Amino acid sequence: MNEENYLMWLSRTLNCGLPKMWELIEYFGSAEEIYKAGKYDLLMAAGDRDGESLFEASKDGSIEKYMEELEKSGAKYIGYFNEIFPKRLKNIDDCPLGIYYKGSLPDENDRIVSMIGSRKCTEYGKQATMKLAYDLAAEGVVIVSGMALGIDSYSAVGTLKAGGSAVAVLGTAIDKCYPVSNRKLYEAIPERGGCVISEYGPGEETYSSSFSMRNRLIAGLSDVLVVVEAEIKSGTAITVKYAEKYGRIVMAVPGSIFSRYSEGTNNLIRKGCPAALCCGDVLKALEPETDGQQEEKPKRKPEKKTTENRKSETKKPAANGTAPAGMSPEESAVDMALKRGKDSFEEIAAVTGIDEKRLRSVLTMMEIKNMISRMPGQRYIRL
Repeated sequence: MNEENYLMWLSRTLNCGLPKMWELIEYFGSAEEIYKAGKYDLLMAAGDRDGESLFEASKDGSIEKYMEELEKSGAKYIGYFNEIFPKRLKNIDDCPLGIYYKGSLPDENDRIVSMIGSRKCTEYGKQATMKLAYDLAAEGVVIVSGMALGIDSYSAVGTLKAGGSAVAVLGTAIDKCYPVSNRKLYEAIPERGGCVISEYGPGEETYSSSFSMRNRLIAGLSDVLVVVEAEIKSGTAITVKYAEKYGRIVMAVPGSIFSRYSEGTNNLIRKGCPAALCCGDVLKALEPETDGQQEEKPKRKPEKKTTENRKSETKKPAANGTAPAGMSPEESAVDMALKRGKDSFEEIAAVTGIDEKRLRSVLTMMEIKNMISRMPGQRYIRL
């Protein structure tokens, strides 16, 4: 077994929310260590209910069951720490532990546009979506949608007609096509070079809230989010909020002032969103910044590496005892504390003044960068 199997097991065992799962991984060092931990340690770290659930699940054969179900479904699972896990998703603060997929994941260098809108779209919305998706796909742009009825489905259809790559993000288990009427689309997307993605495993139960969670992945995967048709109060507003939160560009296709299905998009434009009148408008938005200013990237979760990966790491910190170039102020403060002989977690927290929760993240990242090494008893040494 590898870390991805344990990540899959953890995500299906706990129903406590992503933040707590990430905290447990940070506390134990990996999902594998959580799986192998003793009952006392689990109860202390996760609480009575979750700790008991984790301990029982580590003994009941569920991990083997999940692996068998995955193989039968024809899907694959990729964990956060895998180097080919979509980096755009790594840059969002509520990234899943891993994702299930069928087909081929988009490349890091691909230009990606998400297209969303009303399920009950008009003929105008359908034609605008098909045209825009077709033209963008013909230019090599990957098109992401939720594969719902209406705008989502038509964006995928337009992409496939152009011979392009489509990505469909599901709000259901990876082996469940919803709506059922999109079965052909569900099968065609991976067969023609794209992929179907879900954070829910084969046979896993999902709820109405799962579709809202799905929307953050649609926004997170994209460089640009295009809203084609939407009412003022609609589910697209959730995806737009996620896109804005993640620093993605949001564009809107203008519509008739007489159609309630265009009230949402027209309102976005009124508020300052760029209008997407044609493929060229979106392509221009995809162009990299040329003013010489480097865009600040969103904060990322620490990319934990296995012991084997750390040994094979070729980029090492400076060996002369000085702080490596690019060290953050917090990392520099920790480095200075260790130089002064303050090597326990409590001592480092007291000397640096860094909040304990934040300090755990800083120390984890410094471990990953091979700046420090954690010793028994929560003590640290400089490397």
